[in-house]
Amino acid sequence: MFKRRSFLGYLSIASIASIFPAILTILNSQKATAKITNHDVLGIDDKDNPKAAARKKPEGFTVIGSVGDLDKNGYLQTKEVAIVRNPTNPKQLIAVNPKCTHQGCDVKWAAGEKKYACPCHGANFDANGGVLNGPATKPLTAYQAKIVGSQVLVKISAPSTKSN
Repeated sequence: MFKRRSFLGYLSIASIASIFPAILTILNSQKATAKITNHDVLGIDDKDNPKAAARKKPEGFTVIGSVGDLDKNGYLQTKEVAIVRNPTNPKQLIAVNPKCTHQGCDVKWAAGEKKYACPCHGANFDANGGVLNGPATKPLTAYQAKIVGSQVLVKISAPSTKSN
């Protein structure tokens, strides 16, 4: 016969063993939902509607950041691209390569002055990348940029003289 202490021990082990599959199910479902999809980023589901996916993320465009971050900071900048809203038409985006054309230093957006300033040798560029003063003589390379949903997209591989 079982003693009370042994019985309670076996009962405890059986209880834990019986809830173990439920715990595993919960943990596995959390792992499955941790995968980031296009639906999470762009609000679309490629496999359900491929035409919508192509329309939402045009070929060659890369997500650079969110519209919220652009509006909060006044600009978005990575190693490859800097993006601001057009000072004369805030609905339009302007994207440029942030490398100074003089010696390749990274320019920084000066929001108050609405220009890009090179910290190395003092060159300044307007929002479109045009040279305001040297020593740089060539404008910054411009790229196509657009807003899709809440994301800012840029076509970095294809220089453009105007943005969408």
